[in-house]
Amino acid sequence: MVCLPRGCIARDPDSHEGTVTKGCMKRFTFFELSILLLLACLASSAAAQTKPAADWKGLVEAAKREGVVKCACPPRRDFALAFKKGFEETFPGITLEITAATLPEFPMRVAKEQAAKMFLWDVYTFGPGAEIFDLKNRGGLESLWDYFVLPEVLNDSAWIGGIKDRFLDVEHQHIFGMFFTISTGSINRDALPDLKIKSFDELLNPGLKGKFVSVDPRVGGSGESLAAAVYQKYGRDGLKKLFVDQDVLLVKGNVEVAEQVVRKARPLSLTSVSPDSQIRFKEAGMKLNIADLFVPELARAGTNGSCPAVFKNPPHPNATKVFINWLLSRDGQKTISNARGEPSARTDVPPVSPEDAPKPGIKYLNAHKEEVMAKFLAPAQKILRELIP
Repeated sequence: MVCLPRGCIARDPDSHEGTVTKGCMKRFTFFELSILLLLACLASSAAAQTKPAADWKGLVEAAKREGVVKCACPPRRDFALAFKKGFEETFPGITLEITAATLPEFPMRVAKEQAAKMFLWDVYTFGPGAEIFDLKNRGGLESLWDYFVLPEVLNDSAWIGGIKDRFLDVEHQHIFGMFFTISTGSINRDALPDLKIKSFDELLNPGLKGKFVSVDPRVGGSGESLAAAVYQKYGRDGLKKLFVDQDVLLVKGNVEVAEQVVRKARPLSLTSVSPDSQIRFKEAGMKLNIADLFVPELARAGTNGSCPAVFKNPPHPNATKVFINWLLSRDGQKTISNARGEPSARTDVPPVSPEDAPKPGIKYLNAHKEEVMAKFLAPAQKILRELIP
């Protein structure tokens, strides 16, 4: 790397010296020139390295002057408070103001506000429902690339699949999947101690009819990724054989799934008995023996319950930048991952539970990606509504 201006150094062919030309009046030996070049390069490198730090410090100061980030946060208060506590402890002087972003209502509300030229919110941090994609398609979200600042956030190797692959929208700009949650089923081993299921065909064993429960894929939640995975691999016929022929009980959410599995009424779940849904049983003194049901053909991963996005024209742009960079930093992801119990998509944040780590050699369908939702999920839901009115 040449750090002195081009044309400033000329070599004397009759000696082992270099001449600094164009006003550089002194004659230097090559050793002296090497030292000058090294010092110039070091100075240039130091300036380049201190600029991002100085820019970040200035950004934080500007964010403190704004004083607040208005967050459309998950409706689960304990989860939203984890965002608030972690951020405000890291950046005292900036308040994270949390509002429950219920689906589908909240994105629809924001769309109406924006149509009336009201821009009231900074960030969205709840799930990737169809409504947030609709808002994006209306031009209601900013490009996150304009808000990424810290090198550790932009570090491609810090994200499973690379940073671009973490985006859920087809433009790879607006909606970010910060978790890498592997979706599996569950087995109550007290009810079925020896059962082994290793393939989709084994799920269709007639002897298992009436033993399955699942979050209803027709209405959302974790059942969506299951339906998309079945449809991707086996089409309409696969959906019928599994959900209809096996008499799967479809329930509203994870709590209802846990109730069925723990009570042994339906000891096999096609969607996971999540850790948070087991808490009340454990607090009641029950010893649970719940194991994963993993079928490689239906391997799927999602960003359960949190995909950051920035609303159009955020009223506190500097504070929003600081929040987004904290949330996607290693420390921010550790804080939120531990609070939520969900594995981060950052490669430098170990999963809370080792079993949540991606299995080598397995390709996971990300059912929360916009193109997957359009190609596999929407048709699967339509078919299931026809098969199970």
